[in-house]
Amino acid sequence: MKRAAIFLALCCCVAFLGACARGGLDSAKKTSQLRPQMTYDQVVALLGEPESTELRNGKLVALYWLHEMWKGNIPYDLTFDARSKRLISWKKNEEKLAEEQAYWASLASIIPGGNEGGAGGGGAAGPNDAGLMQQFAGYYYSFSSSGLGYTGGTERKLMLCPDGRYFDSAESGYSGSGWGSASQGSGGGRWSIQGDMNGGTITFTNKNGSEQVKFSRCGSDCVYFGSIKFAYAGPPQCN
Repeated sequence: MKRAAIFLALCCCVAFLGACARGGLDSAKKTSQLRPQMTYDQVVALLGEPESTELRNGKLVALYWLHEMWKGNIPYDLTFDARSKRLISWKKNEEKLAEEQAYWASLASIIPGGNEGGAGGGGAAGPNDAGLMQQFAGYYYSFSSSGLGYTGGTERKLMLCPDGRYFDSAESGYSGSGWGSASQGSGGGRWSIQGDMNGGTITFTNKNGSEQVKFSRCGSDCVYFGSIKFAYAGPPQCN
């Protein structure tokens, strides 16, 4: 019953976050093709249908979730003249982006093992370098394409909190059918780290046990966890 409730909450979360980005992978690049006075139909032809529209201060505002490589799905507000439906301006919706980050952080409270001392937490993950943990804590993002002959791929997010908690999420979609159509998953627990900023071992512990993963840095904002390449996407959101 608890697993079903958590799965339902996560599904609601995916809907709230606008997990299905419009316009395809790395679609945020298409905003460089936007021009003032474009018609609403021209914008739809470029980006697809918006997630929602509303009248705001006499203007028609269309909300888009556009995919930005290494960062995930980013909300954009496109403002049109309500009568002529011609484009006036466009920008990232920073408020909604902050809501996404806050909601992502709140997942720690509903995922088993995501809270310190919570069910399935299993205590400390193992031998740990506390100083390195503080330096390595962060929000990490990965995207891998599905390969030749398919469209889509897998998007992963990993949040390493400085207090030893972690939580992660993965979404897969194929053949242009949209994120989450193939699979979705999420989890969390405790982590510990040994080595240095260039490489070492991270131990992840959750209700299913412990797993040791080798990591190695591939750049100032790039790190491999096992064989999967992640980008450092910013400080962790661990309220």
